[in-house]
Amino acid sequence: MAALVIAATACNTDIFNLELNLETVTLSADFGSATDTIPVIPCDPATPVVCGEAQVVDTTAVHSAVADVSVSPGCDAGTRQCFGDATIVLVQPVNVLQDNNFTTRVARGSTSLVRMVDIAYAMPVNTLTFAVPDIAVYVGPGDAVHASDPGVVPVDTIPGVPAGTPFTDRRHLRIAEGSDAANVIEQNIGARTPFTFILVTTPRIVGGAPAPAGAFEIDLYPTVQVGFP
Repeated sequence: MAALVIAATACNTDIFNLELNLETVTLSADFGSATDTIPVIPCDPATPVVCGEAQVVDTTAVHSAVADVSVSPGCDAGTRQCFGDATIVLVQPVNVLQDNNFTTRVARGSTSLVRMVDIAYAMPVNTLTFAVPDIAVYVGPGDAVHASDPGVVPVDTIPGVPAGTPFTDRRHLRIAEGSDAANVIEQNIGARTPFTFILVTTPRIVGGAPAPAGAFEIDLYPTVQVGFP
């Protein structure tokens, strides 16, 4: 009897708890091929209107992601020159029922446990003419498009990347077990409902710098552990 219990336990551990690599989540944006330089515009912090008004920048996204870029101008009190803070928002929904890695291994059967194991990331494409500051990573419901939408929670921060500097070595986001981000991912995978990754960064464009151009791509590699009843 004891041998049977041990064998059953070992079988349950090896077969009924799978660590799955979900399909890669790709987020990207292309700013075109401008080759000019941002003009240097003197300004007075008391009257920053000379620097212009907020505007939306035309960008192209691929891989079904959404890329939203807006620029808010201002006047730097130290240099007394105009600048533009460009807010870049990348949005990519994830649907495990369309994920071959998930459906092939798990099919459509019920699961009793989904545990977030890891999210690795890389930036295999970076031809940008400007440095990318820290990138805030969020996760939320499948219909979320903004970091401020209901149910969206922070995951971690990707450290800033210099202009034109890609990297393919996989680095890792920190997701604490039991955290809000882990719960959102685990619950949506367990319920077979879509969830969304949202990435936000705000580079500053200053006079004398190259005009924003080039493209970049960030790949996320989620790994989860699935247990069966």
